[in-house]
Amino acid sequence: YLMSTQNPFTDLTQTGSPVDFSKLREIYKRNIMKVVNKLKGRKKTLIMDPKVSGVLNQCIQTSTLKQHGIDQLYYLEPGGELDASVDDVVFFCRPRYEMMKTIAEHVLNLRDARRQLIKQVRKQEQTDEKCSFDIDEHPDVAPLPTMTVCMVPRVTSLCMKFLDNLGILDIVKLRQCDINFLPIEPDVLTLEYESAYREIACEGHNMPAYYVASALHKLQRDIIGLVPLVKGKGRLAKDVSEIMLRLRREAIVEGEVDMIEPGEEAGESLVDAIVLLDREVDTITPFCTQLTYEGLTDEILGMKNGVVTIKLKSGDDEEYAASSEDEGEGKTPTKVIKSRLSSNDVLFKEIRDLNFGKACSVLRDRSTEMQAHYQALKEGKVEDQNVSEIGDFVRKLKGNIGGAGLDLHSTLAKTLLDKSKSYFFRQKLEMERHCIEGGSIDAVISQIEEMIYRGESWEMAMKLACLASQTYGGLPEKKFDSIRTDVMHAYGAVGILNSIVLERAGLFYGKESSAEDPNRLAYQNVKKPMKLVVDSVSEESSNDITFAYSSSGYAPLSIRLVQLAIRGSWKHHEETLKHLRGGESFELGQSLNEYGGAVQTSANYHSLLKKFSSAKDKKSSLDISGYKKKPVVLVCFIGGVTSAEISCLRQMSKSSEAGVDFIVATTKVITGENLLRNMNQKEDLGIYDESDGDRGVPWSILKTR
Repeated sequence: YLMSTQNPFTDLTQTGSPVDFSKLREIYKRNIMKVVNKLKGRKKTLIMDPKVSGVLNQCIQTSTLKQHGIDQLYYLEPGGELDASVDDVVFFCRPRYEMMKTIAEHVLNLRDARRQLIKQVRKQEQTDEKCSFDIDEHPDVAPLPTMTVCMVPRVTSLCMKFLDNLGILDIVKLRQCDINFLPIEPDVLTLEYESAYREIACEGHNMPAYYVASALHKLQRDIIGLVPLVKGKGRLAKDVSEIMLRLRREAIVEGEVDMIEPGEEAGESLVDAIVLLDREVDTITPFCTQLTYEGLTDEILGMKNGVVTIKLKSGDDEEYAASSEDEGEGKTPTKVIKSRLSSNDVLFKEIRDLNFGKACSVLRDRSTEMQAHYQALKEGKVEDQNVSEIGDFVRKLKGNIGGAGLDLHSTLAKTLLDKSKSYFFRQKLEMERHCIEGGSIDAVISQIEEMIYRGESWEMAMKLACLASQTYGGLPEKKFDSIRTDVMHAYGAVGILNSIVLERAGLFYGKESSAEDPNRLAYQNVKKPMKLVVDSVSEESSNDITFAYSSSGYAPLSIRLVQLAIRGSWKHHEETLKHLRGGESFELGQSLNEYGGAVQTSANYHSLLKKFSSAKDKKSSLDISGYKKKPVVLVCFIGGVTSAEISCLRQMSKSSEAGVDFIVATTKVITGENLLRNMNQKEDLGIYDESDGDRGVPWSILKTR
């Protein structure tokens, strides 16, 4: 089958999690089963958009689908043939043109094959061809399977237009499956909406704002209750807050179920504030290399739906390939190991948010401890040894061998260490430090040119170019033109098209060409006031958020914004915030007026500050799980968030200074490289490869046939 045999479900009820989101999975499971149960045939086939398979895998298990009659599971891909003998075929997909086109290809092939069969049967019957017959009907030919297109999270009018013009709207049934924020960790929710930033920055679409607002509205309705305080920064963040108000008003008019009241007091929400951050406000952080254990794993090996892939070298059973570069040296991988990294893995939970250097020290200590324990058991007399101690050691050993626990993470750490020791990786970190600290731009430009000449991927080369553009307030115009020329020569016509896309998104630009942009010098203007660079950084210390970017001493701008948000009103920081992209910041309250209508009011910090002071009070009571009640803040990143930013927020939750528990919601967990990959225009030109980006929409499909 297509779904993972590993347990994909992260334990969402772990002690210390501020909110239990396990109910969300039950809701989504019911929504999926509503679609499946409407299929009345005996033999059923489920075909999944690859971008939806990970979501379904997190919500429902394969065994459950089989119990409800799903006999076959396939990925939705171009080519191939559908099994015409089944009774029902259901396509689960995102509402994207690429998927509508692929579905139409399969449906029309099946219809045409049946028409051909009917034609052959009539020929054998020697029927007079002059007589008029229905080309789709014959009593001796089995009917077409009932075909259903289920879009996640909703059916869009644009996709209905696509299906109509592709000629299958009258053949298929349309359904929608409402799956929004998916809890991939106890404190992390994601829409798995990887094209969100591209749609925002490059295409000017407002659809991501609607999806985020709808997801937040339903999260409040079903799980956390109406959050009294909403504040944010960025154009899309403002749009989300306005759409949330509209959705609340529509829900009241339509008689939708009221917001739940899950708190101890009537009307009290489980979350005290929502902070909305548009990725456009901080596009510097994604282009800095993450140096936490989980972040570096994502940067070097890549993680897809929480799964990391490690390649075993041929002829070496103990070492793993650091990258696919080794394949060109005659060492073809003989084995590929895929492992799901989540909080279910106790060791990974402990080290995922640590600086990579500190994580390696923890792994080394664990290994030494286990070796010492084994040696003590080996040298001791059997009669002197406690049976329970031996049993504990055996259980611990079983959990740390065979590609699990300490065995897995020691191998993974060695892979990352080998890659991070390379000259090119170290040089890249050095150039990032130059950009963050404001060192010589000539050295950075030379490094960008070298990466292009050396044949690095477009994403890797432009990642540094985008970082330099934003930290230096634009590249010198001659060098900017020179890099664009080099990109065109190295990557072809698509290279110059990609450069134009990045310019439009405000990620890659020259000093003169962007002279009229009021936010061109945003980083330079806020670097000192917001303390974005810290001089002395220790890999062993996690006291400040710079531990996640220890090579440059960079404190993520987005996290500094969150720190300002929880300290009170934005008004105290207006002079600093006005330099950032995304327009004015906002803060407002959510409540009902005297007539029961949904309204937005001026921001009220009374509840937040009350809980904040209570959490810092040593005499304050503990909750039922033994933890102090701290205010809970949901930080929503519109356009994506990096693993390192999540690690910074977790570290702040543990810190006594913050006094706040954070929950992260996002459109997608990203890295700078896959953010650029989704903006790559290769597929718009019909140059398709294995990248994860969506294919472009040929808008001519909307024309009347």
